[in-house]
Amino acid sequence: MFCLFAILLSLLLPPLAVAEETLNRTTLPGPVVINPNGGWSWFGDERAVVDADRNLLYVGSLANRAGYGGPEKDGDVEVTRVDLSSGEATTDVLRDALTSYGGGDDHNVPSLLLLPDGRVLAAYTGHNNNSQTYFRTYDPDSQQWDSERVFDWNAAIPGGSTFNCTYNNLFYLPADGAIYNISRNHERCPNAIVSHDMGQTWEYAGQLVRASEADGATGLYVNGYLKYSQRGDRVDLIATERHPRNFNNSLYHGYLEGGVLHAADGKAVDTQLDADAAAQATDLTQVFAAGTNVDGVPMTHCWMLDFERFADGAVVALFKARVDDSIEDHQFFYGVFRDGQWRAFPLARAGGRLFRNEEDYTGLAAIDPNDPSTVYISTSVDPNSSDRLAHHELFQGRTPDGGRSWRWRAVTHDSKADNLRPIIPRWKPGRTALIWNRGTMRTSQNYDQQVVLLIDPLQDPSSH
Repeated sequence: MFCLFAILLSLLLPPLAVAEETLNRTTLPGPVVINPNGGWSWFGDERAVVDADRNLLYVGSLANRAGYGGPEKDGDVEVTRVDLSSGEATTDVLRDALTSYGGGDDHNVPSLLLLPDGRVLAAYTGHNNNSQTYFRTYDPDSQQWDSERVFDWNAAIPGGSTFNCTYNNLFYLPADGAIYNISRNHERCPNAIVSHDMGQTWEYAGQLVRASEADGATGLYVNGYLKYSQRGDRVDLIATERHPRNFNNSLYHGYLEGGVLHAADGKAVDTQLDADAAAQATDLTQVFAAGTNVDGVPMTHCWMLDFERFADGAVVALFKARVDDSIEDHQFFYGVFRDGQWRAFPLARAGGRLFRNEEDYTGLAAIDPNDPSTVYISTSVDPNSSDRLAHHELFQGRTPDGGRSWRWRAVTHDSKADNLRPIIPRWKPGRTALIWNRGTMRTSQNYDQQVVLLIDPLQDPSSH
């Protein structure tokens, strides 16, 4: 158990020093460290969920040997549970040492789903390790995780899987009481499994999209990236053709409903979710085209960062592009779908690549799921002054006019380490849980980062 006094004290001590004392609190003055060793990729959701009835926050993360606890923590799949009334934080290890490519890999972070009865389902898998996804369920009444269950995609897919698993994305569709999990695996594409017993057993459902046939988009690492947003029985998705390292991606939007894949305008592009995907990403509605000129400068190699469909039907996507094809100058964009049309607006400069061997990794950005006019970005360029910063800092942006203009306020400043990869889980109206990774990231398998939580940053950002 990692309690609040240790959390608060760790903010004042060097990154690897953690106190062991405990102290009960009734509020969460922020920001606070809720896990001293954790990171995540931005593909695989949800990485955090809130149980508003019990006032509990759950955050998944993946420990690394370069962080607190050293090699013994490497690859631990963890979920931190925060009592939002008392501030007490408890971290459970779901699986020891799930490593990939030589170390604890942030791609292996668990994805979480709050079930209708208040239990929490976790799904996790290695980064191209094998064809298996692992599941465990937490019961808040007994405060226990059940035993690990294993699903083998290779055994379930007709003819076997041609590519190992990475990522999980969990959705509960209330109409038929089914849970879907979407993973990248067979044919290097997104594939889905379905459970009719709250995640205890699974069966193969089909492939969402097949490989894109765009010129130059064959024989590359993976056949596109997708992020998802679910409301009711509809799952919206935003997709690329390939990895931006290998291909000059555009972005595309569609949605899955009733087993039918639609473009954004409602046109069916695949009438049945099964093993033979009829559609590719480019059959969906284009959000933003690679090579689009913004203020006379071409924007290339797009990649989605966050994606949210709101209750009123509006869809918002945050994405990045290279400015004039430079890997040392990336631009954040705010895209919004309303009245049947996508519009994209420049948001802020993201700075250069995060580390050497990934040209398109940035600090990332998050949409407030309660408010499409509010976003949070991690950047090494001050959006107010355009000054270069010593470290990636977090900024809150608000737009009064649907994304055309932005007002920025600093959430962090003068930091001694980078503040990266913000996420915001859905909560109740007026409440925001901003969570991020603070520390040093050298690669996806080598990082020393803490998981940091800040409650309701809108209330008084100047105090942080």
